[in-house]
Amino acid sequence: MGWPAHFQRDGKSPRNPAVGHSGVGISSVNLDQAVAHLEAWIRKGERTYVCVTPVAGVMACQRDAGLQRIFNASRMTTPDGMPIVSLLR
Repeated sequence: MGWPAHFQRDGKSPRNPAVGHSGVGISSVNLDQAVAHLEAWIRKGERTYVCVTPVAGVMACQRDAGLQRIFNASRMTTPDGMPIVSLLR
């Protein structure tokens, strides 16, 4: 499965394939950056969604292609827990 178009470094997206782990793209953003993206999407009236995932969510995506598609189609998937944060560093 290829990376969705919003994974590209277009200055509009918080994700890129370099931070993908096991086929799941994780947004490499801090709190201020995440809030700035959310505020911009709200201002523009963009309809999108955000996922928050711990390691268990990433592992579940290995068994469930539908869940992986949901995570990868989100505009931002943020880590919930230090194991994923550590991988992003």
